[in-house]
Amino acid sequence: MTDLSPYKIFEAVAATGSMAKAADMLNLTPSAVSHAISRLEQDFGFPLFVREKKGCYLTPYGDNLLPNIRQILQLQSKLDFEVGLMRNVVKGNVNLGIFNSVVYHLLGPELSRLSEQYPDLRINLYQGGYSDCLDLLLRHKLDISFVHPPIPETVHYVPLIKDPLVCITPRDYRIKGSVVSADELKDMHLIQSDDGYIYDLKGFFAKNSLNVSSRHSMIDDSAIIALVSYGYGCSILPKMIVDGLPGDVNIYPIENNPTRTIGIATHPTKFITPATKLLYRIICKKVREVYPDSCLI
Repeated sequence: MTDLSPYKIFEAVAATGSMAKAADMLNLTPSAVSHAISRLEQDFGFPLFVREKKGCYLTPYGDNLLPNIRQILQLQSKLDFEVGLMRNVVKGNVNLGIFNSVVYHLLGPELSRLSEQYPDLRINLYQGGYSDCLDLLLRHKLDISFVHPPIPETVHYVPLIKDPLVCITPRDYRIKGSVVSADELKDMHLIQSDDGYIYDLKGFFAKNSLNVSSRHSMIDDSAIIALVSYGYGCSILPKMIVDGLPGDVNIYPIENNPTRTIGIATHPTKFITPATKLLYRIICKKVREVYPDSCLI
């Protein structure tokens, strides 16, 4: 296979504006980087960089070549990815943002299987709330993340699942029927999560002229369920979370079946790595298998 390391060195020097910084980035010596650039210039027949004491910058020749070299490196990465799939060898690090419910229902067993099938694929998990995961993705601390709308247009977003929101009450709390009505919600002392589920109910509240407030605000979903089981109040939570956590509570659907949307977001597709693309495909496949009726893809 063609050795593209000189092109990788060229791209790194162009990106950092320094042969020393490029060497540090690539775990090479500065002399090795300098030699590789000089060899490229000799092969091409013209200078690629202007060297100065404070660093270096591209010549017009180098500036013209940079987009083509980046395209070659991207194509090589895609080729390595496809060959790796055929050989069952995929390498790379992927930083993934997750919610509690995602761990319970989608990724727990799947992560173990992935580590066995792709031992050189390292998935680094970050567990956080809606805003935490989205913020880290926007700051390029995450490669891919489960998210909740609204989502800015600067990321690539695909909705995955419609998850019903349900009302949980203490065992001795009784409602009039089998579904919690809008009027009944008015009389409840709600314990709500700080994670933003109430955002999903805004349309439902507005449609039914409700002004439902919460006396309490909690971060941990399991703590909310525990407090409800102790008779301290009621709550509205996604069904995926309630199904994944133990608790001695009643679980009721809500009138008109309000839902939350769980999606997956990455950076624009032309910038994501093959390893991230693989994880994206696996997540979408798993969603189709586990939630065929509420899947959006």
